[in-house]
Order: sequence, then structure tokens, then C-alpha cells
Amino acid sequence: ELQTTSAALAHAWVARNPNTSTVILGASLPDQVLEILMALEVLPRLTEEIMSR
Repeated sequence: ELQTTSAALAHAWVARNPNTSTVILGASLPDQVLEILMALEVLPRLTEEIMSR
């Protein structure tokens, strides 16, 4: 539905979660950095309906 990777969705979900005050991200590979950046693109599309699933 959001057409993204599970890692990017997970990062976005944590960032959008109202119970999360801080998201600490780390990457040791370039692909991991890309996943984190993809999460920033997913974040605005992550609606409350999707979050509740």
C-alpha cells in the first residue's frame, strides 16, 4: 500500500508513534542510510488508519 520496504516502514512507524519521544538511528552500510531516508518519504503518508493496523 505504501510501496516501501519493511525497514523504512518500521523507522517511519517509530517516528510517528506518539509514545516515542526520540528516534535514535544508526547505519553501518550505505543501504541502511537509504532505508532511513526512505522513511522520511513514508512519514507523511503514514495515516492514523495505517498506524492502527
